[in-house]
Amino acid sequence: MFFRYLTVFLVLSISFQSTAQVSKWGKVSQRELELDSVEFESDANAVVLFNTGKLYFVQGSGHNIEIRKRIKILSEEGIKEANREVYFYSYDGFEDIIRFKAQTINTDSEGNMETLKVDKASTFKTEVTDRFSSFKWTFPDVKVGSIIEYTYTLKSEGITTIDAWRFQEEIPTLYSKLETEIPNALAYKILFQGPRLIRKYGTGPNQSQWELMNVPSIKPDEPFLLNHNDYYEKVRLQLEEYYGSGTVQKVSGGWEDFAHTLYKHARFNEYNTTRKAKIREELEAITLPSGQLGKVKALFNYVTSNYDWNRRYGLIPNERFVDYFKNRKGNSSSLNLHLRGLLREAEIPSDIIVISTISNGITFKQSPFFTDFNHLILRVPINGKYYFLDASSQGRLPFGMLPLQSNVKEGVLTERDNAEWIKISNAKKKMDVVFASFYFDSTGYLTKDISWLLKDYSAESMRKYIVRNDSSKLSEKVSNVSNYELTKYSDLNLLDAEKPLKVNLVLKDTEEPISESDILYINTNLEPDLEENPFKRDERNFPIQFKITPFLNQTFTLQIPNGFKVDELPTSIALTLPNKEAKFEFRCKEVGDKILVSTSYQVLQNEIKPRYFHDFRLFYTKMIEKVNEPIVLTRID
Repeated sequence: MFFRYLTVFLVLSISFQSTAQVSKWGKVSQRELELDSVEFESDANAVVLFNTGKLYFVQGSGHNIEIRKRIKILSEEGIKEANREVYFYSYDGFEDIIRFKAQTINTDSEGNMETLKVDKASTFKTEVTDRFSSFKWTFPDVKVGSIIEYTYTLKSEGITTIDAWRFQEEIPTLYSKLETEIPNALAYKILFQGPRLIRKYGTGPNQSQWELMNVPSIKPDEPFLLNHNDYYEKVRLQLEEYYGSGTVQKVSGGWEDFAHTLYKHARFNEYNTTRKAKIREELEAITLPSGQLGKVKALFNYVTSNYDWNRRYGLIPNERFVDYFKNRKGNSSSLNLHLRGLLREAEIPSDIIVISTISNGITFKQSPFFTDFNHLILRVPINGKYYFLDASSQGRLPFGMLPLQSNVKEGVLTERDNAEWIKISNAKKKMDVVFASFYFDSTGYLTKDISWLLKDYSAESMRKYIVRNDSSKLSEKVSNVSNYELTKYSDLNLLDAEKPLKVNLVLKDTEEPISESDILYINTNLEPDLEENPFKRDERNFPIQFKITPFLNQTFTLQIPNGFKVDELPTSIALTLPNKEAKFEFRCKEVGDKILVSTSYQVLQNEIKPRYFHDFRLFYTKMIEKVNEPIVLTRID
């Protein structure tokens, strides 16, 4: 993992001679004017010329970060960089954006520069949630070759933990630097994320400023990367001690203090302890079976069936218990703390496990940041076995299987005054078994009769899709059927997550009957995710990650129509990665008047290391080429 931390005691910044030239506001160097591509990222549409920050403290009011950034537009696609948006934590005035200015710098055909300022009337502060806001603006008259620059100050009341600086962006960066001015009375622990920062500063002398040059981009849509935020080069600060009242004062910040702070939160405490009477009354109205496992299942099903998740995660419930109870709806912690209350009243022990969901990213295990965590689940011991439960699953998974977002490896078991990291054991299967029969019906149109047998996460995904969409939309789950109509649909066990889901579709071609063709090209690929290779870049510095390891098994038969013969069949093939972490097998043969095709694809690990990227990219390329290779039939003369 790319995490490491270094404890340093920061003092006032010392002078630093940078190897990069940062131009003054509005002044553009000849090098910046002539730049039209990025040497280390040739396909870049725009580039950050420099991004600098200065962090300092204001007595009695937290800290400020003065930010200045300059970007050059390299292509038409890069013009979208003219639309900017900055998010900040606005709850109770904790953060704000002040001292903003921005401008576009263009040059005409004779080399004369024109500066167009961003009008303050065209900037907007918008409340995104009850805790976060965004600041938006658009640069005027941006075109290929434009240079855009802006500056603002992030004003924050934060002092204990500071997400100080990110050196990497969605476009490449030529130069990024953060300098700090921190009083002698404060001592911070510095936490680095990213291999470049760790190599440069992780074992060196104490620093009060950091810089990186020629940093490649990270794309949010990077394929098979669970959370791109986990891999940004960045620096965070955590206050360890301060000098006050004539002595050095240690700052709370260990995991025990993390747990204590969580448990003393009024809203958390309301759900966890103070509403016992209301929960006891509710429990008395629930009929429970005998046996502890049966009771836990019944209470879990009661919560997931009678209360809705509002699609929000949180360590703390975002509404009062009385409102949650009345509206039958709440965030993830509301549901799980409610379930814990019912278990407690039923005299069934359970533990609270604090986690960071996949979309929230991985955490610094060395130091507790509350912002690193956004969810809590329960661990219940039953007959010598631990069951991990999450009521936000809404009953679409078998009992004891966590939703995908909660499918993480570790979490923090929290008690009132104690906390410890534990492993989370959870099934990580994705099982797709597909049977398909292709034939030409009596009217001469190709018909595809497709049946899925789905378990675990595959079944959950399909259940969600069916519930949210009309059955006619199910053709979107099948490759190569854009001109087909759905003529039949059925399902089995749609609402019973404890059983495999069975779905059957019959799809009929509507465009070209067999009578109009002397040559038939029939693609047997049924999986939309295998239509195109997602790995577009030649290099990759990140692991290849899977939320769950895929397992796909397809069996297909094609009835050879009367009057046609096989002209060409895809050859059979078997592929295995050199490290044995992925396997693919494709078999195709003619048997009598039928063609039999079987496809098997399996990845054995949730993460493939970057050094195997080229092998996996080649593996994936060959697999996609093979599954999309058509069967060719020709008319018999």
